Amino acid sequence: MFKVNKELSGQIVRSTNTLHVGDIYLEGIHYYVKPDDDKMEVLAYHLGRMANLGVVPYQSVKVRNHFYSVSKDLREDGSFLLASDVLGDTRFIIDLLDKMRKLDIYCEEMEYDFYRMYFFDFLFLNSDRNSRNFGFLKAPEGWKLVMFDHMLLFDVQYPFTMRFHDNNFQNGEALENYYHDFEQFLSFLDQEVIQVFLHMLEIYSCDAVRGEIRKVHSDKEQEYMEIYSTHYERVEKILSRGVHYGR
Repeated sequence: MFKVNKELSGQIVRSTNTLHVGDIYLEGIHYYVKPDDDKMEVLAYHLGRMANLGVVPYQSVKVRNHFYSVSKDLREDGSFLLASDVLGDTRFIIDLLDKMRKLDIYCEEMEYDFYRMYFFDFLFLNSDRNSRNFGFLKAPEGWKLVMFDHMLLFDVQYPFTMRFHDNNFQNGEALENYYHDFEQFLSFLDQEVIQVFLHMLEIYSCDAVRGEIRKVHSDKEQEYMEIYSTHYERVEKILSRGVHYGR
């Protein structure tokens, strides 16, 4: 985890006349800074680490009574591949999986990382996932999927960005379409993947998630938990049926 030092904070202060701060270069390191009064990036980072997901570290800094999220640029040393560069700019899950399996860097663990990312987004109603918001980072043990940009958690209004089938979103209320698409995806999956989802559901109990929200942004605890607790109950019911699905 990196530290936001005084010099970096000073550069953020000098850059906040624009809505999107963007890249800041300091002491040989590129940082990316953006407005984030809801601390969504930091919250998503902490939630992701609960399940050992590959999540880009974020820190929050307060400048002139506003919060900004700060992360390091992963592209500097050539050990990071943006998903859109190698998989294309698609939002459909099966297309992404098919293209990922053809990569030279592909391994089975990477595919399971993709399923975990998908379920994380589904569980936290993140409508901002696309192939420009995750990628692959080279680590000593091999290439790992990493995700970033989670500005739209707990979004009950907008349909899921990553989709199993677009026809599921043609008509009707957005959240019901969201559940229907998830159910159809479950019917496509092996039982092993559904068990991964069930394990993550245990990790992300309402009490555990409430605790993380309280630590990161206590002012949002009630608002977010009203959304999450209702959604969690629905997902739990779908998954309890989903154990009978699978190929």
